[in-house]
Amino acid sequence: MISIPNQNKTVSSTMLRQPLTMGEITHIADNMDAFRSCCEWIANYLAKPHPHLGRSGSVCPFAAPAISKDTLRVAVVRLTDVTDKKSQVIEAVMQYRDAFLKLGNSDETRILHAILILFPDIQVDQAAELIDATKEELKSLFVEQGLMLGEFHANNRSPGLHNPAFTPLRSEIPMLAIRRMVTTDYVFLNRSDYDKATRLRYIETYLNVSGIADSNIRKELELTAASLKAELAS
Repeated sequence: MISIPNQNKTVSSTMLRQPLTMGEITHIADNMDAFRSCCEWIANYLAKPHPHLGRSGSVCPFAAPAISKDTLRVAVVRLTDVTDKKSQVIEAVMQYRDAFLKLGNSDETRILHAILILFPDIQVDQAAELIDATKEELKSLFVEQGLMLGEFHANNRSPGLHNPAFTPLRSEIPMLAIRRMVTTDYVFLNRSDYDKATRLRYIETYLNVSGIADSNIRKELELTAASLKAELAS
């Protein structure tokens, strides 16, 4: 894993990077194109405004602050077993979830931490099976821990919140991103296309995350949860 370097920082003796092993250096060198491409995508796309976004600000409002605080981490995973790529993707994501949960996040930077897991060996026509399906399969496990798992690839058709014609989750390299849940994530969890039990579970998990829901959102979701409970009990 590498962090996105903060170009505005002045290096001092207290900010020196941890020395790398030869294996880590070799891994970075062998995958430098992927690392560089991802860093450029973050800096030049996620952290910038877009004319079709449908709102002001950058595509991801947390990207620029995260770059400034140097809290983004990038991992490249090569798929070695061509017969069972899905299991390799799931295993990698779960391992990085465990690593993410061990990060020493201060209150100030807690929501700015993320791990972007790149899968350069996944072809565009495999992304639906290996990226999108993995995200949906693991979503419950992540939500229950106050985490979100995001999917990015060149053929991602998920619409933007403010402009349905815009598809913001596109990237040249297929990837899955781990981050902490934030206030606006309720729109991804309170979806009518989920079955009632799943939707209720997601809403209740969201409401249990300390300090995440403002009073209006909490009231709305509590009413939705009560209605779902009544429907499930009938």
